[in-house]
Amino acid sequence: MLLIPRFSAWGAAITLSTMLGAIAAQLYLGLFDALFIMAVVTAAASAILVWMYRHQLPILKELGAKN
Repeated sequence: MLLIPRFSAWGAAITLSTMLGAIAAQLYLGLFDALFIMAVVTAAASAILVWMYRHQLPILKELGAKN
């Protein structure tokens, strides 16, 4: 979904929510390994993409209009 410009925001939002769940699970289990680092990096990258394409997401559309 990230490669199709029309759906980039949705793909990034889905990725962000998945990675936040992975980070929460790893924090709960006490696992701080390479997978945790990759989840944090992926969540940060998808958060940046969500912010860049916030005008495509209905829930964030108002936030983009104010800036």
